[in-house]
Amino acid sequence: MEIIDFVDKKSRIIKYANISFELLDDHKFIAPRANSWKRENDIYYFAAQQNDNIVNGEKTNGDIVILTKDGIEKVLFHKNITTNGSTFSYNTESFIQNNAGDIIVTLMYNNTFFKLSEMNAEPLLTVDFGKYGIDNSLGQKNTNEQKEYLEQGATGLAFLPVLNIYEPTLIAFTYNFKDKSGNNDESLPPFKSIQ
Repeated sequence: MEIIDFVDKKSRIIKYANISFELLDDHKFIAPRANSWKRENDIYYFAAQQNDNIVNGEKTNGDIVILTKDGIEKVLFHKNITTNGSTFSYNTESFIQNNAGDIIVTLMYNNTFFKLSEMNAEPLLTVDFGKYGIDNSLGQKNTNEQKEYLEQGATGLAFLPVLNIYEPTLIAFTYNFKDKSGNNDESLPPFKSIQ
């Protein structure tokens, strides 16, 4: 069992033997601020979801921060928006891993889901909400503007899809939709296509 203890510069990776909880390893590991993470071999993927981080000496609130045990750092989908230390995420788990072992990530303000491999992300599946979709360039605005728009301006629109299952015989995703009263509505708009 492997645990990442998120404490900024005091972060560490702790490994225990399964069942007996015998401590196998405990070493310093500077983990970025993120809502979730996945590991593939010696590569760690963190869903930063607009959290402020410093990667390779540069401030970023890019969507994915990649770290290796050798100290290699990389940001995918870099951005540098104003957060004033205030961030939010509509989903608590940004990653899924299917039966084939593929790691797939959901990003905020992006209707495309990406397969992660090595130090890269490849587009896998895109949802098109047509006229019901928000303008995802909202993700380039500061977090106060994002929250305000999602609370007040997204009425009647679909936004922030999250991939839940991706298998050869089943694909499932969820998304947010507010009806005219501002409440979640069960009569959701149809989406145009999945590619």
